[in-house]
Amino acid sequence: MHSASALRAQIEAAFADRIPSALTPAPRIIRPRAATGIPQVDELPEGGLPVGALTEICGAAGVDDFH
Repeated sequence: MHSASALRAQIEAAFADRIPSALTPAPRIIRPRAATGIPQVDELPEGGLPVGALTEICGAAGVDDFH
């Protein structure tokens, strides 16, 4: 029986010509952060919102008091 990594390598090799990144995830892009002016958001672990990316902020209904 093949190990999972050996099977994955075999599948990737078989599809390499047709689908170059069939099972390989795209590399993560590290984006610079921009301050929002909202202290609660800017204090999040990575500090601010990523530049050049869409960001959706949501919360429970009725929670809209970013003062």
